[in-house]
Amino acid sequence: MSPDNRRRMDLISEVVSIDRTTGQVELRLQPDPRRYKWIEIEGKKYLHDLLDRERIPEVVFIEGMKTMAGLPIYLHDSKVEDDVIYIASRKHLIHDMLVEGPPQSTFEDKSEEFLQSLVNESLGFAILSIDIANSTAISRSYDPQAYARLICTLLYELSELAPAYHGHVLKYTGDGLIAYFPEPNYVGKNDMAIQCAQMMRRMVYEAINPELDNLGKPGIQIRIGLESGDAVIVSLGSPAAKHQRDIIGNVISLAAKIEKEASPGDILMGESLNRNIHTYWRLRCEEVHTPDPWLKKNTNGTPYRLFRLAESH
Repeated sequence: MSPDNRRRMDLISEVVSIDRTTGQVELRLQPDPRRYKWIEIEGKKYLHDLLDRERIPEVVFIEGMKTMAGLPIYLHDSKVEDDVIYIASRKHLIHDMLVEGPPQSTFEDKSEEFLQSLVNESLGFAILSIDIANSTAISRSYDPQAYARLICTLLYELSELAPAYHGHVLKYTGDGLIAYFPEPNYVGKNDMAIQCAQMMRRMVYEAINPELDNLGKPGIQIRIGLESGDAVIVSLGSPAAKHQRDIIGNVISLAAKIEKEASPGDILMGESLNRNIHTYWRLRCEEVHTPDPWLKKNTNGTPYRLFRLAESH
């Protein structure tokens, strides 16, 4: 296993001028001081990355800034404008679904439509894998119909969140799902994935579990795994039975394995995704010391590192 070698750089911007006629804005970009610090060694300047503990020569930094000139800027903001309001707005529907089941609707597959639209056979993705921890034990606390409504409610709410963060549901996994967040925005897809993961966690613990408690039912625990990397878009199956577009790649299986390493309530991620999320998120992550041997090692023999996202307060 070799992590994605691409690097993001977090910059802060300052507006220099605004042309009211053309609408053009001139910005001055500087390295985020929470992550970077200029140092001098033997008369040469370096940009010291405090998180990755690397030194970037000044000339390399300047050349990198030059290559950014003229590149498109992708703005992928979440469609959830206010987390608290969104969670509160879902509680009534969650209660009804737990009692009566999800609302009837026509069958659609937005993921299939998206994958069919892609021209490239390979693309970079951030992958999110989520399921219920200890689901077998939990299922024994419910009668079959009530447990079926719980799973349907959970997957309904999780599925609603994926497109809100510019993602798609790839597949359902019984009591969970796998979602993907595609390029072209290499940086943005990682940030969208971790934001979506946090919102999914909050939806379970702040909306679904309280409604289960109101109904006298035991709550659930979920675990989430995240990873980032390239995958291949393929057509699977036969038109005579079932034929569909899908994504195949080590990044998908790795995200699922990382999820299995997570403790109940945890959001766990591999180092490829961790290295390419915004400084705001990285400062909330802590490295997890997994049992030896872990499931993967880098090509240089070093253990593949995992990180846990702290709960929001």
